[in-house]
Amino acid sequence: MCGVKLRIVDDEGELLITLGQLYTLLKRGIKFEGPYAEVEGEVEEEEVPEVEFCPSEEDIAEVPKTASELNLCTEVYKYYGDKCAACAIKVYSIVMSEWVLDLNMLRKIFEISKKYDLKLEWRCGSIVLTHCSDSWKKSLDVIANALKELM
Repeated sequence: MCGVKLRIVDDEGELLITLGQLYTLLKRGIKFEGPYAEVEGEVEEEEVPEVEFCPSEEDIAEVPKTASELNLCTEVYKYYGDKCAACAIKVYSIVMSEWVLDLNMLRKIFEISKKYDLKLEWRCGSIVLTHCSDSWKKSLDVIANALKELM
């Protein structure tokens, strides 16, 4: 049976499918070629914790990476009254039109996001893990502890 080529990422690095569908494809072990994946049948949507508001509308400040676990993060931010932290992990290169993070690692990021209730968002080829508590430092600690499981 021959599959259908499905475009996953557009030219600006934004997802053309939902995060839940991306997670389903990763769990299935689908092969990705550049911005495409060859799929057979319908792509189901697995539930994943997603950001419910747009943090980009908030006052966001980039902060230094303090823990070695955060080395996977391309950028680290605090926002929402200094109660939330976010870790952006580069997954897809717009310039090279290819996945720059091992897809098995990306699948594991989805799994730890569910385990630690880290809200997910996709921005320009990066997956962003977000957590909110009474301080951004506590939130960042939760993200760092979750990322330890990837190492």
